[in-house]
Amino acid sequence: MAASLKKILIGTSVAVGMSTIASLPAKAASFDFDNSETNYATYTHNSNKLWIQGNEAAAISALTDGNLQTNVELNYNNETNSSSVGFTAKAGKYTAKVSSVTTAEFNTFQGEWLNGLLNAYQPLKTVWNNLASPFQNLALEAFKSTVGFGDPNIAEFSLDKTGAMSMKTLGFFDLKAKVNTIIGGYSNTITSPLAQAKTALADINGKITTVQGQIDTLNTGIITLKQNITDANKAIDGLNGQISTAQGSVDTLTPLVANAANDPNYKSGISKLATQRTTAEKNAINNYNTLNGNLSTAKAGLATLNDKLSTAKAGLATLNGKLSTANTTLETAQNGLSQLQAKKGDVTSALATLTETQKQVDSLNNALNQIQHLQISEITKVELNGKAQYVYGFNAEASNFTAKDDGQSYSGVFSWNQAGVPVAVPEPSTILGLIAVGGLFGAAKRKNHS
Repeated sequence: MAASLKKILIGTSVAVGMSTIASLPAKAASFDFDNSETNYATYTHNSNKLWIQGNEAAAISALTDGNLQTNVELNYNNETNSSSVGFTAKAGKYTAKVSSVTTAEFNTFQGEWLNGLLNAYQPLKTVWNNLASPFQNLALEAFKSTVGFGDPNIAEFSLDKTGAMSMKTLGFFDLKAKVNTIIGGYSNTITSPLAQAKTALADINGKITTVQGQIDTLNTGIITLKQNITDANKAIDGLNGQISTAQGSVDTLTPLVANAANDPNYKSGISKLATQRTTAEKNAINNYNTLNGNLSTAKAGLATLNDKLSTAKAGLATLNGKLSTANTTLETAQNGLSQLQAKKGDVTSALATLTETQKQVDSLNNALNQIQHLQISEITKVELNGKAQYVYGFNAEASNFTAKDDGQSYSGVFSWNQAGVPVAVPEPSTILGLIAVGGLFGAAKRKNHS
């Protein structure tokens, strides 16, 4: 009887001991939302009441029900990410605080986050360093805005007394369409200016060709005008020489005619009939007539030359006027050409910038097209006993459902876990020793009772 009782006691002790060992690591955490905090909401996946805001019981249920279709969105009403919203879980000696990430916090590890993203997607990493800094910033904002990192949706969270944690957040199984929409929108802002710049450049080049042709024509005309002016000046110089000669003839003949008119034989013979004149009178009259005829011819020639000189000078003045007009027109055309060339430089520079930007957009789109699924989780801050870390990932599993309010969200599940510190348990030999000791104490106790 005593032996049988001892076996029963030992068996019972072993069972109790093994049960104790098995239960050591497992203990459900207690959850708590700050009573003053209401900026969170529980998604129920129930069309009758899709969201329950600021209800702690509903939130804790969603975090612990094992149903991915329910979740808690932190920072529900504050898309500016200026404040942190979260909850606390406690198990044993461990306290975990899970919260949303503020913009200021994200800025402290943005570079690390970006490196993680690029390392997760090699096509993006390949093109990233070839993108200009402004376009890198644009792409970064596109990734951030599609994720919406400041309001994580937490479907599950667990903490046990070893400090082990696990969490599942919901997001998009593939963000590529959303990112492509943003990049495509930016590309559309380039397409029109790029086409306008090309049209403007073609128009400017056409005007430059026209103005350059006008300048060439003006230069040719100016050369011709200058030659004509040179020729006119030479003609005027020639006329002045001829006039000087003609004037000399007039000056020479004028006194000779006067002298001939004063010749006594001329005077006496001019009043007589031709038949009555003496030979001397006839000769004097003939000499006068010859000289006077020559003087009249010289004067007529001088008058003609003076008329030609006036005409030549008028022509020269016209030529000089045309040259002045041509020079002014040439200067205007050259100024216009300079302005067109300056505009061409500006448009060419803008066109080069737009073309390079379009090239970068195309390279980023090409990289995105090489990615089967672009998966970027929202970011959650997790603190364990005051030690903080930022939790995010780039690998999702399909949830096989979407949110009922937008039909797109919650298609991807991002899982994270962190091992705890195993609780020390007695060795089997120690347990058996304790069982034996327990048996001895039991026997001794029974002996005393007897």
